[in-house]
Amino acid sequence: YFHVISFLNVLDRVTDPFSLLAQAEQLLTPDGVLVIALPLPYHPTPAVIRPLLNSTSSARVGEEFEVQVGLVSETLEGVGWEVLSVARAPYLCQIGEGGLFRQTPILALDSAVMVVGRRGGA
Repeated sequence: YFHVISFLNVLDRVTDPFSLLAQAEQLLTPDGVLVIALPLPYHPTPAVIRPLLNSTSSARVGEEFEVQVGLVSETLEGVGWEVLSVARAPYLCQIGEGGLFRQTPILALDSAVMVVGRRGGA
C-alpha cells in the first residue's frame, strides 16, 4: 500500500476518472492521500467518457479558477474524498508542433494542485 498517490494532469485525460479514483483508494494506506493536479478551466480530452465535471458545470464556470476548484472539490467529496488543501500553480504547455529545437510559444494556464484524503480518514 502507498501513503501518497499522485495524479498529475491525469484526471482530465483518462476515460473514467471516477474508476481511477476508486482504484487509488484500494491502494492507499488508511491515512494515505492523493495529490491531484488538474489544469483549469476544466476541459477533458475527447477520450474521456465519464468526465469529472459535467458539461453544464464546465460551461457555467467559464474562466473563474475559484469556482472551478469548488466544483471539483464538491465532485470529489461526493465520491468519498475530502479536500485537505489546494494550491494554484502554473501549468505550462507549448502551442503548436514545435520540435526539440524549434521554438514555439509557451502558454501558461492555471492548475489546481489538491491534496485529498478519504472523508473521515485517519
